[in-house]
Amino acid sequence: MRFSYIFPQTLVHAHAQIAQYGLAIVVTGLALLLGLLLGQAFGEIPPVILLIVPVALSAWYGGRWAGLLATLLGGFGYVYLFLEPRNSLLIDSPADLERLALYLSIGWLVSWLIETTQTAGRRAEAHARAVERLVRDLDTERARLKVVIENIPAGLLMADADSRRIVMTNSRFEQMVGHPMISSSGNTLRRDWVAYHPSGQPFQNHEYPLERSLRGESVQNFEALFERGDGSWKGWVRLSTAPIRDVGDNIIGVVGIATDIDEEKRVGNHVKVENFEQMPTLPSFSNSDHHADLAVGADPNYSSVE
Repeated sequence: MRFSYIFPQTLVHAHAQIAQYGLAIVVTGLALLLGLLLGQAFGEIPPVILLIVPVALSAWYGGRWAGLLATLLGGFGYVYLFLEPRNSLLIDSPADLERLALYLSIGWLVSWLIETTQTAGRRAEAHARAVERLVRDLDTERARLKVVIENIPAGLLMADADSRRIVMTNSRFEQMVGHPMISSSGNTLRRDWVAYHPSGQPFQNHEYPLERSLRGESVQNFEALFERGDGSWKGWVRLSTAPIRDVGDNIIGVVGIATDIDEEKRVGNHVKVENFEQMPTLPSFSNSDHHADLAVGADPNYSSVE
């Protein structure tokens, strides 16, 4: 099973290499043929720089090794066909040797530059695709999170640690308070909202659950009577808050879950009042009746007859 999978892959890779190196051989041969035609037409040795063209084409299509193959084939062909003595790989002239060395160096450099450029381009394309895929995944997760936040049966708010302002709420929270909850640029959390103890005493700044969570504390089921600073809303709220930390464990914000318990509190207080009013009343006796009963023998069913 594994062999049946590897063999086609190897075959495809071999075909690709044959095409790459075959192109290097073909274009180098065509360049040498063109050099021969130019030499016969003008009676001069063609410049060796002519062979850089097949090197560049080979490196662009097949990579560095195909470019180096074209460089070597071009060098040997140039020495064999154009340099004295003809039809030989010997080089008598130092100038020809320098020219050949320069060609080989340029051929290697062109092959390396083209492969490096292509590799960088492929990496950039892969990085761009990865970033695009990441952005798409983030958009999907953001959409899912938005649906969850908007449909949880409780109010949700988030506050920023630096500005100490509420930066996000869901629709349930805004329905609970009757209007948008986002703080204005000139107000802070403590000015926007005031909380009261059951006794009616306002909370101190350090007692607020958001402030406590900004110091690293997790607050659970905090119940208080909240009132907006402008007096537009007032009600009982059960609030749980927790700090939001970054990868460095630094507090960057606070998340809170709020539940409207105003009706629950008011119904509870009403029941307490009703129960108190419906308590049975104990019979009361006057002191004179009490002393009279004691004087006659203290029988409660006794009645005097004249």
